[in-house]
Amino acid sequence: MVAMAGARHGGIDVLVNNAGIAFVTSFESVTPDQWHDIIDTNLTGVFNCCRAVLPWLKAAGASDIVNLGSRSGRYSFRGGTGYNTTKFGLQGFTEALFLDLHQYGIRVSLVAPGTVATGLGGTVPEEWHLLPGDVAKVVGDVIAAAPRATVNWVEIRPSRPQ
Repeated sequence: MVAMAGARHGGIDVLVNNAGIAFVTSFESVTPDQWHDIIDTNLTGVFNCCRAVLPWLKAAGASDIVNLGSRSGRYSFRGGTGYNTTKFGLQGFTEALFLDLHQYGIRVSLVAPGTVATGLGGTVPEEWHLLPGDVAKVVGDVIAAAPRATVNWVEIRPSRPQ
């Protein structure tokens, strides 16, 4: 997939890792299969995508990786053992990846939204939730930052209507 995209577009200079799964359940109810699924998707999937696109990003010179994390990567919630673990891990991965790849002109950033109206993990969308477009706008702003600036971490909080 990466090779096809790179060939079709003459290179790759941005990777946005936005895939993820979630479940909300007590630790005692988490099955080994659920644990493996959430780790494989939310962490190993990001690792695999970064590895696959790295040669293209290095060739581009100035390039970006933006990982979509969550406020749940800093603030745990009851029933979030699996999800919180992966989002805390993604934060550490992103920060370490920046240190490893900065020498190649690759900026690595994390965008951490609060609740987004997508239904992820069975959350019922509400009027006050962020919209996917709100998050996409911030991702675009991170990528559009001046070349001398790396946006390390952006946290987006939903605002309840007054």
